[in-house]
Amino acid sequence: MTANPVVSKYAMALFNVAMDKKVTGDLFRYLKALKNLFSENPAFAGFLLNPEIPAKKKMSVIQKITDQGDASALFHDFLDLLFSRGRMALIPDITDAYEELYRESKGEIDVTVFTPFSLTEDQKMTLQAFIQKARPGKSVVIREKEDKKLIGGIKLELEGRTYDGTAAGWLKQSEHVLKGE
Repeated sequence: MTANPVVSKYAMALFNVAMDKKVTGDLFRYLKALKNLFSENPAFAGFLLNPEIPAKKKMSVIQKITDQGDASALFHDFLDLLFSRGRMALIPDITDAYEELYRESKGEIDVTVFTPFSLTEDQKMTLQAFIQKARPGKSVVIREKEDKKLIGGIKLELEGRTYDGTAAGWLKQSEHVLKGE
């Protein structure tokens, strides 16, 4: 989960309410769509984050682009809370934390793989099989991120830990060993 305790609390509270109402998946889709709008449409993000525009007007726009139902009502209530507390800028991070909780509840492990190049399908399948052996009964979801600064190897982030198998990581680890740290 995220290092920001405010984000963690909002995500956990929202997830718990969504679990009670049995709308975790629908709510996740709403959150993901809003996060995508934030990143793909800076004008829309600016509209939502502008303190001079009343929250009611912002909510009116959001209600027009979402359908009705339990998930929609919870989504609207949650956004209303974020607007009233001035926390709307946290929605991308809250979405990421919620996604982690959602995937965990489905028995999925979210793995971020940093490489200097795109992995082939065979490499992805091999990595997925390796992680599934270490975490039996879990489904592995791999997210790739290219990092051209990496010299060689890969770096993995899963379950809140980072596993650095890059050339730079090995050199740094060797340096600590040689220094006696």
